[in-house]
Amino acid sequence: MAEPTESTFVTMRDGTRLATDVYLPHRPGRVPAVLARTPYGARGNAVWFPAIGQLFADNGMAFVAQDTRGHYGSEGVAVPFEHEARDGYDTCDWILRQAWSDGALAVFGESYVGYTALAAASSGHPAVRAAALRATSTDIASDWLRHQGVLRLEFVVRWALAAWSGRDNIAPDLDWAIRPLRAIVPSVVPDRVPAVLDAWARDAGSDRLRYQPAGWPSLIDKLCVPSHFTAGWWDLFGRGELRDWARHKGQRNDLSRLVVEATDHAGHDWSEGPTPDPLADFEALAARMPAVLGAEVAFLSRHLLGADTAPDQAPVAWMLTHAGQQASPTWPPPGAEPLCLYLADAGQARRGPEGGSLSARPDHVPMEARWRHDPRSLVPSLEGEAVEGRFRRPDERLTQVRDDVLTFTSAVTREPLDLAGPVKADLAVRASRAGGHVMAKLCDVYPTGEARRIVDGAYRLHGDADTVVTVDLGHTGYRLRPGHRVRLEIASSAFPRYVWHPGTAADPWDAVPTRGMETGLRTGPGGSSLTMTVRPR
Repeated sequence: MAEPTESTFVTMRDGTRLATDVYLPHRPGRVPAVLARTPYGARGNAVWFPAIGQLFADNGMAFVAQDTRGHYGSEGVAVPFEHEARDGYDTCDWILRQAWSDGALAVFGESYVGYTALAAASSGHPAVRAAALRATSTDIASDWLRHQGVLRLEFVVRWALAAWSGRDNIAPDLDWAIRPLRAIVPSVVPDRVPAVLDAWARDAGSDRLRYQPAGWPSLIDKLCVPSHFTAGWWDLFGRGELRDWARHKGQRNDLSRLVVEATDHAGHDWSEGPTPDPLADFEALAARMPAVLGAEVAFLSRHLLGADTAPDQAPVAWMLTHAGQQASPTWPPPGAEPLCLYLADAGQARRGPEGGSLSARPDHVPMEARWRHDPRSLVPSLEGEAVEGRFRRPDERLTQVRDDVLTFTSAVTREPLDLAGPVKADLAVRASRAGGHVMAKLCDVYPTGEARRIVDGAYRLHGDADTVVTVDLGHTGYRLRPGHRVRLEIASSAFPRYVWHPGTAADPWDAVPTRGMETGLRTGPGGSSLTMTVRPR
């Protein structure tokens, strides 16, 4: 593994010193720099900066890797999202003072490292020429912590432990059966409970501004340099990064580029399984780095070195799962249009995986399917946000056989159907006084009967709701092959991926007593529907 050319401390404006490694090209002379800042250890296996540093150095750029405030070798107190713009700006100033710097730099990162990169690029530092952002989002409340008001329980708890429980990362085994939920972490690591966890997990009557640092959403509005966005259809920040891309491109940032892959946050290829864990063999991962980051290296080389690296590439490159790489000038691609399917045959919706139907026309008469939410018997989530080990998308029939899960399935496709854009479910629901949650999941049903998740979403219902709610299922590029069907699954829980609803007015984070409750779903005229964006053939 490559060793840094130089290791030092960089002093921030308030006197805090941050541990910093520099990887330099072997050739002499001044060079541009690429900055990446991480809370996961600049020399650890979580971010693979030594291999990345060598890759950029081999391509004529310095790579500056830094532990963020309060982590690993750096001084200070770690506060998520709080200091990243200022510390990024100060580190850019330090880079310009180095003898090897030619005065130009870019920022790079994935996940929270991508957030720190975006914060530095949005700080207004005049030396920043470009950004390469992977699998990240600027919307803390709606992407990092919640989906449409529902806490992303497993991710929030595990990420708080991994990044904000002390100077080094921890990942203990957790017992999700413990109540109240706030007691789960203290039961395992009583001396390492992240200070931010309670504030993130409790509802406290707010889903947005309480979690945003100063300046949001202007953070993405201040990103005025050419930027390379890399997202994954199954990545936990996929919908947020596409939202950021659209906002960024809407400001006429014509040199920016979007790449979307058929991957999740851990890098697994979801097109078919099983796939090997990309982190299992560290040497193999280092060898793959040029291929994994080739698009970002070419983009930054173009803007920092003036390299003629594929200048005629389309602004958007996206993977049509099961069909291959596609290119288009926009996302969604030109010609993509909505396809609306109506939820029908509600009386069959609780009768196993086949259930009700998805039809081109709604039922002639109103019908209602009702299901009961029992907090003592939650519908399990079959996979987390990012998984380790050999991985295959689970067969969703394992939960679709339950009588507290509704299913609606389309007819068999005779020709390929290309999904290329956002997916939503407009659901006419009747909730109890305590409110509740609606989990919606779109699946690909194979000729063999197995069902694999394409997209999903969660929505928080408020008390006595009798209305149509729109569940955002995210974006996808996915070919439904001949002989396959689509299925919409609806439930009240997907635990522990999303927080449970106790059936009472209590905050789920603190609740112990529970109460079962029923939710109704209406079909027929003015009822429920599924809208997919499709590319006509």
